Amino acid sequence: MKNVRIIGLGLMGTNLGLNLISKGIKVYGEDVNDYANNRANKLGIDINKTDEEVDLTILAMPVNKIISYLKENKKISNTKALLDIGGTKQEICDLMDKSEIPSIGGHPMCGLADNNSWEPTPEIYEKATFLLCETESTSEDSKTIISNFLLLNNKSKLIRCCMVNWVKACKKEDIELEDLIRFDYENKTYAIYCSPDENYFCTDGLCTHEDVHLEDGLVTVSYTHLRAHETVLDL
Repeated sequence: MKNVRIIGLGLMGTNLGLNLISKGIKVYGEDVNDYANNRANKLGIDINKTDEEVDLTILAMPVNKIISYLKENKKISNTKALLDIGGTKQEICDLMDKSEIPSIGGHPMCGLADNNSWEPTPEIYEKATFLLCETESTSEDSKTIISNFLLLNNKSKLIRCCMVNWVKACKKEDIELEDLIRFDYENKTYAIYCSPDENYFCTDGLCTHEDVHLEDGLVTVSYTHLRAHETVLDL
C-alpha cells in the first residue's frame, strides 16, 4: 500500500492519517471544516491533492455524516476500495451494498473522550481491535487492500478481524406488533421480536430454562412471556 485518502479530519481521521504517515504511507485528506484542514496540513497530511489516485479511501466523519455522504451518492473517484470507521454499521453497510466502489464497513475499537481539544495521539490505533463487515459490493481485491491496511496499522498479529455477511431473516411486516417469529439458519434457531414501540430484537430461539422454543411467546414492553412455563425474559 502506497497511499490513502481520508475524508473527515477530526480526532479519528487525523490520528489515523498520522499513524499511517509514520509507516511511510502518503496520506491525502479533506474536511468541510477549514480549521480541521489547516491543522491536518500542519501535521503532514496533504489537503491539496484530493483527486490523486489512491489504494484506499476512508470515511472518518461522524456516523450521521457518513450516512448522509453515502445517501447523497457523492462521487468518490480514483480509489480501489472504500472503508468507513463509523461506530454503527447497519445503515452504512446497507448503503455500501449499492456502492460502485468495493466497500467494507469498519469500526476501530479505540478513541479519546475529548473530540474537540486534543493533542495528536496516533498511537491510539496501535494494536486496536478493528471490526470489519463485508457488504454486497465487497470484492476479493478490496478485502486484500483493507486487510493489508489493518496489518500495517495494527502491527499485524494482535488484530482481531470479523468479516460479517448480512443474513436476510424476514421483512418488518412479517412480525406483528407485540409478537415474534421463529427464524432458522445454519442448524441454529432464533426468535425475532417486534416490541410495542416497534423496535426489533433477535435472540437465541430456545428458552434458557428448558428446551422450549420462544416462538409461542408474547412480547410486552421489553419482555417476552413464554406461555409454556410462565417464564418472563428481558430483551
